[in-house]
Amino acid sequence: MSGNIILISDDKRVEEILKPKIILLREVDEFCTKSYSDTDIGTPDVILIYCSEDKEQQERCLDLIRSLKTNPALYATSIILVVDIFNRGFMMNAYAENINDYLLVNSEKSSVLIKLMWAFRQNSLIKELKKRKEFLTDFGVVDKVSGFYSSKYREKIFNHELNYLNTNRAFNSIVLIGAGEKAKATFGYDELVSAVKTSVRASDIVFSGLNEKLYILLPDTPIDKACKLFRKIKLKLNFEVIAAITDISGKSFDIIEKSLLANISKAECEKDKFIIVSDGSTLKNEDDGTWQDWFSHENKTNFKIFKQSYKKKLEKVITPVFYQVQKRYEEKLFEIKIEQTIGESSSKFALIKDEHRSELQVNYNGFSKIHINIVHEGLDSPENQKFDISLPDITEDNITKILEDFIDTYTKFYT
Repeated sequence: MSGNIILISDDKRVEEILKPKIILLREVDEFCTKSYSDTDIGTPDVILIYCSEDKEQQERCLDLIRSLKTNPALYATSIILVVDIFNRGFMMNAYAENINDYLLVNSEKSSVLIKLMWAFRQNSLIKELKKRKEFLTDFGVVDKVSGFYSSKYREKIFNHELNYLNTNRAFNSIVLIGAGEKAKATFGYDELVSAVKTSVRASDIVFSGLNEKLYILLPDTPIDKACKLFRKIKLKLNFEVIAAITDISGKSFDIIEKSLLANISKAECEKDKFIIVSDGSTLKNEDDGTWQDWFSHENKTNFKIFKQSYKKKLEKVITPVFYQVQKRYEEKLFEIKIEQTIGESSSKFALIKDEHRSELQVNYNGFSKIHINIVHEGLDSPENQKFDISLPDITEDNITKILEDFIDTYTKFYT
C-alpha cells in the first residue's frame, strides 16, 4: 500500500503520535507508513522522515534523504524531516541535502496542517514549472542540451529579464564565459554547463551564446562579485576557460554583446583568465584586487590611473548627483535639513531633523573602490550600513539610487 503522504519511520510511537494529526485535505489523499528498509514508496507528494538523536540513525537518515532527492521520479516530492528536538548541526546537514522543511513530533495539529499545506503547494509549483520548461524546450526557447535559454532568443531573454531586475540600488553584471584557445582540444561543453549550474544562484539567468559560450546575467551583483563567480566556476574545470565581464546599467544587449565578444580573447593573456569591460575601455584585475589600465603594456599596478578615474567620477558623477538630489528633495522635505560636502578623499550627504542626524559618507583610499558608510546617530535609529562600489560601477543611476534609498530609509523612520 502506498499513499501520497508517507511517513518513513521505524518507531511505532511516532506513527501513533502523528497519524491523528494528519488531515487529509482532498479525497485523493491517503496516509501510510513505511520503514527505512522499504524500497517501494511510489511517487508520493509528501514524505515525512523521522529521525532520532542516535548518530548512526542520523547518518542513515541523511543517506535516505540523499537517495530520495536524486531519484528523478521524486523530483517534485516535498521531504519533511521529523525530529523530537531541534538539533542545529543535524538540521543544517539535512538542509544541505535539500529537505524542504522540518517538523517536531509533538507539534500542534495546526502546525502539522500548515506544513503539509505548504508542502503540497511546493509540489504543485515544481510540477507547473517543469511543464512550462518542457513547453519552452519544445519551442526552442530553452536549449535541450544545457537546459539554459537558447542562443536564438538570447537578446529577447536579456531584455525581458531587465524588467525584473531590482532598480532600487542594484548593481547588475553579466559574464561571457567560454573556452580559451589552448583548451580547444580538451574543452567539454557538458562539463562547462555542469560547472555553471552548480555555481550560480536560483536568481541568476544563464543563456547560450554562439560557439559554445554562455552568458550569465547576475542581478544585484557588482563586478567584483561576478569575478568571484568566474573563479568558482574555473576551479571546477580541468580545462582552461576565459571570461569577459561588465556591468549592464543603461546598456542595450547589442552593445554589451559586441563589447564582450570583442574583448574576451584578451583574457587569454590575463593571469586570472578574465577581463573587465567598462565604458568602452578594458581593465584587468589581479589577485591583489586592484584595477590596472589595459592600454598600458606593463603589468605593474598604476595607482595614478585609479586616482584619475576616481577624480573624473567625482567631478562628472558624484558632485552633480549630490547637488541634483539635494535640490530635488529640499523642495519636498521641508522639515528635514540637507547638507552636503564634496572632498577629494571624502564626501558627505547628511539629513538632519531635530536631534536625528544621518550621514552617507563616500570615502576613497586610492584603490579600485569607493567605500560607502551610512551612519545613523542615536540609539533608536535605522541600522548602519557599509558596502563598496568598484570604480566602473560609479554611474549617475547607481549613485542616485543609493542616495534615494538613504533618504527613503530616513524619512520612513523619522517622519
